[in-house]
This record gives sequence, structure tokens and C-alpha cells, in this order.
Amino acid sequence: MRIGAALLVGAVSLAAAAPAAAVQIDVTSVVGIWTSADSGVSGLNTNTVTWGFPVTGSGPSGYVFEGFDSSDFGSLQPDAPEIVGEFTHNNFPIFDNGTLPTMLELVITVQGTLSEGAESTNFTLTDTLEFDHFETPNTANPCAAGGVPLCPDQVGLTQIDADDQMIEFLGSIYGFSVNGFFNAANEVVNEVLTVEGAANTVNIQGIFTAEEIVTSVPVPATLPLMVMALGGAAFLARRRS
Repeated sequence: MRIGAALLVGAVSLAAAAPAAAVQIDVTSVVGIWTSADSGVSGLNTNTVTWGFPVTGSGPSGYVFEGFDSSDFGSLQPDAPEIVGEFTHNNFPIFDNGTLPTMLELVITVQGTLSEGAESTNFTLTDTLEFDHFETPNTANPCAAGGVPLCPDQVGLTQIDADDQMIEFLGSIYGFSVNGFFNAANEVVNEVLTVEGAANTVNIQGIFTAEEIVTSVPVPATLPLMVMALGGAAFLARRRS
């Protein structure tokens, strides 16, 4: 029976997952493109969208995303939050010309290199975000989204359950996702307010995720039969003694 026990212990050891390697992440670029909206905004498929007919010389209202480049990053590790870019809401006085949005989508694409020891690979990872826009009446009292007249507009940020790009490297699956707005109080939030006539810029915080691929080693079909045979032989040996 000792031989059978040794065989079983060996099988369990093979099935155990090896610990994940310490992988280094080097980011070369972060790009955000506004891909869709529920109204006829200007600037889709660029990093800047605008809407409304400007009342003053400040221009129309809109959103801008500026992703960071390689000079803004050091070497990163998985599961550690990192500022990846800036979001600006230009909330300027406008007339409603029928193009005011309530929802816009932004796709953030992150490129760089994964490396561990002598192994490395380039990556392209994406995350799709939904921005819910609330263009409030300027003179309402109380203001619809909080604050005081002239009332601020509200922007909400939510994740979209989309088939975003991921990559496999050295036994793990790597992805990228946005946590939310990172405000001046060093808090991660999913809503920001922008007062009328202002350009409000907040950071976007993201995180690189890593999930180890756990694979079990199949037990050979002959192993259970061998163990049973060894057990039977030991039983017969005890009967004869």
C-alpha cells in the first residue's frame, strides 16, 4: 500500500498550480476615443466631442480625454491602481440645438509591454466606458444635481459589460479596467459636477488586472486501476500471513 500512496501523492502534486510570476508592465500609450452618443454630437471617433450652440465666445460644451504617454509611467505591477489620463468637461453656456446628449461611450486603449525575466510580449488592452450626461437647467432652484445657481451639470461614469481586449502571458490573463474619476480629494468617485462656464478636469484611475490560468493535470486512466490492484495485492498478502 505504500507504493499506491506514493503514486497518489505524486498525482496531487502535479495538479497543484504553480505561483504566478512577478510580471512587469511598461505602458507606452493611453488613447481614448469617443465612439458613440445618443444624439448628434460633433467629434465622434476622436478624443473630443462637443454639442450645443455657444452663447458666448467660450465655445460649445463637450468632453475631452487626454491619455498619458510613456513619460508619465514607471514600471507597473498588476492590481495596483494608476492614473492613466485626464477627463475634461467643458460646461459653457449653450443654446439647445437638439444635439444635447444624455449618454456617450468612450473606448480607452492601452498599449505597452509585459515582461518577466527574458520573456516579453507587446499588448493592446481596452476598456469601454459609459458617460451619463445631465445638462441641468441653469436657473433652477434648487439645482437638479446639487450646487447653487448657475447650476452645475453632472457627469456619471459606469463600466460597460463589453468583450474588451485581453492578453495571455506566462500562464495568466491580463486586462485593463477603469476604476472611476480620481478627484482633488484623492477619492475614486463615479460622478462629478461642473459649474456653469467652467472647464473641469479630473484624473481617470485605472488598474491592470491579472488572473492566473489554473489547469488540472489529468489522471492517467490506468492509475486508478493500478491503485486498486495494489490494494488488492496487499489485502491478499495480509490474508495469507
